[in-house]
Amino acid sequence: VLQKMFAIEPASSLTEGQSIKVPENFDQGQYTLTGKISGKGPFNGSLEHAGWKVTKTEIPLWNGTNESANIIAPTEVEVK
Repeated sequence: VLQKMFAIEPASSLTEGQSIKVPENFDQGQYTLTGKISGKGPFNGSLEHAGWKVTKTEIPLWNGTNESANIIAPTEVEVK
């Protein structure tokens, strides 16, 4: 189901261990810095993990009610 609805690829084209420069005003949603961090940057380091990003999303439109939008599995009732 995930492969049908999403396409996922590495967020960085660099390979792990390569040198990378992170800009001064970087987007914290795109980078996580570890190690000895001081100052405003830019920061130089080595890539520990390329991260992941979604390149395609094909989610069907919701056509249910607002009340049922957050239901993971509906209540099951056996009628007697």
